[in-house]
Amino acid sequence: MQHNPPIRGGRHTARVVAVVWTLTVATAGFANAPTNSAGTLPYPGVSLCIAADPACEAVVIGVGEGGRSLTRYQPKFQGLIAPLDAKLRRAMRGISWHPGCPVPLDQLRVLTLDHWRPDGTRSVGHLIVAASVAPTVLAAFKHYFHVRFPITVMAPVHLFGASDVRSMAADNTSAFNCRKMTGGGRWSEHAFGTAVDINPLRNPYVKGQLVLPAAGKAWVQRKHVRPGMLVAGGAGVGVWQRMGWGWGGAWRTLQDFQHVSKTGR
Repeated sequence: MQHNPPIRGGRHTARVVAVVWTLTVATAGFANAPTNSAGTLPYPGVSLCIAADPACEAVVIGVGEGGRSLTRYQPKFQGLIAPLDAKLRRAMRGISWHPGCPVPLDQLRVLTLDHWRPDGTRSVGHLIVAASVAPTVLAAFKHYFHVRFPITVMAPVHLFGASDVRSMAADNTSAFNCRKMTGGGRWSEHAFGTAVDINPLRNPYVKGQLVLPAAGKAWVQRKHVRPGMLVAGGAGVGVWQRMGWGWGGAWRTLQDFQHVSKTGR
């Protein structure tokens, strides 16, 4: 989501051959999940696959006796960057993209990304972003996969009729959406494909008493950190900041906890 920012000098898998543009919304609540200051899922007590499997990789989860690394094996992350095919372009036209948008369809890319769900199951999602930031966004979600930062659902916003309200209510992580800023006349950063809204139900937009989506009120208290929450110093925010992106949760006059963008607006 992106509303007017505070005034501070301005505001699957890759193995899948064809992408099927349908939507299944995961509804794992996790409102009472254990506190975790990083906002990530705990590593399971046993490895999810075996070391000999070439589709697996070792993840260091801590240090044991004698300084030995503690590892778990989990499936390797797989991500794919591709141009928009004809079917996807037709699906987006007149909904999330239309003539006059600041970015032509040729300059957008679709990312196919492995991710963990809040219930600990593995899934595959899709994001549409500007070609110029596609490698950065892929790298961020690769990090999310490695540290087990969960994503409830990840689908292009045209599957919600380009409705920010519907997408947020489903806790849908999305990026490109050719629209103006809410409450403003200029293009949103999402219209350029250079912003991502992450788990918007768990990371609501908060301005005074206004909370969007409305069900995000259960997540306004940020001290009780649960999986999928973006918090200062947590795994979900730090990876973007290290790559030079800004986070809406750090704004002063309002907090857009779900929002990360290349420009910081």
